[in-house]
Amino acid sequence: MSRRGCAASPARRSARWGCATWRAWTTGNATIAAVLNAAALRSGLATASQLGVGRQRRAQPIRVGFTYNVKRSHDGDDEAEWDPPETIIAIANALARQGHIVVHLEATPDLPRVLAEADVDLIFNIAEGVEGRNREAQVPALCELLGIPYTGSDSATLAIALDKALGKKVLLQHDILTPKFQVMESARERLSPDMRFPLIVKPNAEGSSKGIGSTSVVDTEDELRAAVKVCVERYRQPALVEEYIAGREFTVGLLGDKRPRVLPPMEIKFKKDTKRPVYDFAVKQEWEEHVYYECPARLTEAEQKAMEKIARATFWALDCRDVARVDMRMDPDGRIYVLEVNPLPGLTPGYSDLVLIAQAAGMEYDQLIAEIMVGGLRRMKDKRREERELEREREAQSKDLAKLADKDKSEKKRTVAKLSPAAAA
Repeated sequence: MSRRGCAASPARRSARWGCATWRAWTTGNATIAAVLNAAALRSGLATASQLGVGRQRRAQPIRVGFTYNVKRSHDGDDEAEWDPPETIIAIANALARQGHIVVHLEATPDLPRVLAEADVDLIFNIAEGVEGRNREAQVPALCELLGIPYTGSDSATLAIALDKALGKKVLLQHDILTPKFQVMESARERLSPDMRFPLIVKPNAEGSSKGIGSTSVVDTEDELRAAVKVCVERYRQPALVEEYIAGREFTVGLLGDKRPRVLPPMEIKFKKDTKRPVYDFAVKQEWEEHVYYECPARLTEAEQKAMEKIARATFWALDCRDVARVDMRMDPDGRIYVLEVNPLPGLTPGYSDLVLIAQAAGMEYDQLIAEIMVGGLRRMKDKRREERELEREREAQSKDLAKLADKDKSEKKRTVAKLSPAAAA
């Protein structure tokens, strides 16, 4: 009989169950305590020394928690947005070469407990999340709850950008041109009279071109409704219907924060002369067969300046941080449309668009990772400085209160001493 099938004695099962219950109880308490301590420190209800959680300032190396989702299946597109082990190893090695201690943190449902106990200084985040339109915001929101600085955009930006329709509304509020669109929750909904064929249908809250294929561009209502039906049923979410913009396709990478550096635009050029080319999921998987990349793209000076200006305005409109990639199309009349914004772009060496753009700009892979780290490191230092200042203020307040208490005691003693002879008489 295999070890898995062996039966244990009732006493042993009871002991094991008791140990497991105790571990679960103590682990849960430790996680809750970590969350409460972080909240108490932020709100000023207690000092680090009072809570017994104070840490001495560390010299290098910094403990960097590395959060990610691992792609373990290549069948279909269920894990299309997750990263293969090769990418995770490459990023971890790049961080280690910068002198940091890398703590691997896979973004599973167990992450809240693991992260609370990990004792990391900073999170380098590439986790895409597991489910829901807010999934990319899950790790940043957890870091915010625990008071841990992290790289990349915050939870609000990631949630808005993944919800394509919501992101496009923000762009329109900032007068940034984006294709007309409509969200359809079922194939029976009426198409807005403002929408003109051809249209393209895609899931509203997916990345990596998931759900986009050869049948996504439609010319009739029948084709539209068939595409929407497949999209809604397959991805269990509303479909985004957009006007298809004919023309040249570009993607632009940005690095930084308040004044982001705009990297050279890269053009995605299709090898086959198709009527309506789409940079879809299948094309990205077999890109060498279908496309080639030109970076820097061949643009006039005016076109390049316009593209850089739009990319920067998009970065600011969604309040991105540290890194982002903006996908665009330029129609035959020279109008530039923002298709999507990706504040959590892929970082696979030799494959991901941002990595290829960085290489074309003369930036090695380690340098790209280091550039993304800059904002996180600055926020970590700011947090440490604020914590030291708050700690000094609280200690000063504690000393002042102690002095007042001592003074009050002395005054009471003097009052009692003065009254004692009178009381004796």
